[in-house]
Amino acid sequence: MRTAESWLDDGVTADLDFHRCVAGASGNPYIATVVGFLAGQMRQSKMFMRQNQNRFASSLMAINIAEHDALMQRDPRASALAMRAHITGAAKRLGYGLSPDAMKINLLG
Repeated sequence: MRTAESWLDDGVTADLDFHRCVAGASGNPYIATVVGFLAGQMRQSKMFMRQNQNRFASSLMAINIAEHDALMQRDPRASALAMRAHITGAAKRLGYGLSPDAMKINLLG
């Protein structure tokens, strides 16, 4: 995403590719299937957000990349917390609120 020539097109493709890689790395074929299935909708949502928040594009790009970078630590606890922050932040940027119960994670297991 850092090297994408177009934040609106190449950046979205790189973003979705990252999500597919994370889903594949989970080792859970159901997660990979769901992410693959949702990729089209995710593309539309990301394009809408980026087109309509163009004045914030550079800060949105930095936030998005930082949220993804946190997953690269290969620390299960840090990754779980980063994923929760990323999903919550992405939902807020799209104008959605999430129930606190929706984002509960087990940090003990």
